[in-house]
Amino acid sequence: MVTGSYAAAMAADDDWLTLEHLGHSWRIDAQFLSSQWTCIWNNGCHGIETEADAAAGLGCCSVGAELLDEDEAMNVAALAGTIDDEHFQHRMEFVAKGAFADTSTRAGKRNTRVVDGGCIFLNRPGFAGGHGCVLHAEAERVGESYLDWKPAICWQLPLRVERTEEQSTVRGWLRRDWGDEGVEMAWCCTSRDDGAEAFTGTRPVIESLREELIALLGDDLVDEIAQRLDRGD
Repeated sequence: MVTGSYAAAMAADDDWLTLEHLGHSWRIDAQFLSSQWTCIWNNGCHGIETEADAAAGLGCCSVGAELLDEDEAMNVAALAGTIDDEHFQHRMEFVAKGAFADTSTRAGKRNTRVVDGGCIFLNRPGFAGGHGCVLHAEAERVGESYLDWKPAICWQLPLRVERTEEQSTVRGWLRRDWGDEGVEMAWCCTSRDDGAEAFTGTRPVIESLREELIALLGDDLVDEIAQRLDRGD
């Protein structure tokens, strides 16, 4: 396992892998992709509020998920409409008011509606249909990939891809990526300073989040990154 402070290591050149792929330059956060970070939602995750609270079971779903565009919003709403009351705790709220907040973000994008302190698609602890993201659970129940059901921002976390014409970067999320709220968060799972318990997985991120990485980068680039990390380049 890679040791040391992930946040501090962001500035260390030795913790980055640079490669060319199909004529484009990529800068890869080797430290994070080699780390044993794992999502500990419902297994000690403290959430992203100003007060750490593992018992609430909210994880990073205490705020509404920002949709990429209208097409994604329509897809999420259509899929949610196929889920019945038995599995969807807030279905009545969804039917009555819709999936999205009444106001858009500054960028004009939609956010999923927040109900009782959490995303409308989050079934709470104790719900007979199961605790957790109803979109994720329903996708698995019908034998489909949750990447096709959930908002992209939800399945991409904790991966962050920043693209420019000159060079693109693949890294783990930092507090600043949450905006102003990141400063106030009591706990951030990708920071070793206060989220060390999340770096206790059994596989490196390049393996455990391979499906997500392929969806973001493509098979060939992910394979090349994995080979380079394995060689210790």
